[in-house]
Amino acid sequence: LATIELRNNFTHLFFIDADIKFDALDVLKLVEADKDIIAGVYPKKMLNWERIAQAVKDGVPPEELPMHSGSLVVSLEKTGVDVEVPFDQPVEVRATGTGFMCIKREVLEAMEPKCDTYYDPDHEQMMTEFFKVQLAASRDPERKDKELVGEDYYFCHQARTLGYKIDRKST
Repeated sequence: LATIELRNNFTHLFFIDADIKFDALDVLKLVEADKDIIAGVYPKKMLNWERIAQAVKDGVPPEELPMHSGSLVVSLEKTGVDVEVPFDQPVEVRATGTGFMCIKREVLEAMEPKCDTYYDPDHEQMMTEFFKVQLAASRDPERKDKELVGEDYYFCHQARTLGYKIDRKST
């Protein structure tokens, strides 16, 4: 998709997963933030059982447990249990999901020569692999095996190696 769009005259590429709930104004907020790469906050498609268990131990009422059940699709620059993230302004992150992401054209133009290419018989043309799955050394120093890096985090890593910042914003 990014390769095809680069052949057209656009300023931003905006990804929105079909299962993301958003307000149309959220799209404008991300474009108006004027960041190279910016994404809206959204939850992972899984329950965070550790957070739920801790909430139960802390005496959270059952009707409030859903507020403690999720995790966000984001890898923060600073990690820790008590990381504060301001609600009304962009925050730089290490990587994030592409489920609600806005990318400036210039980023893709800068990345294109550094990415692998392949022939796509469906479109009968060469394509640039901006987003690919990769195996990388585990982030856990105790583990000797490799872990899967998804295409969205791969894209963020490649963009960061070129000096681009990745921002997240609550919409």
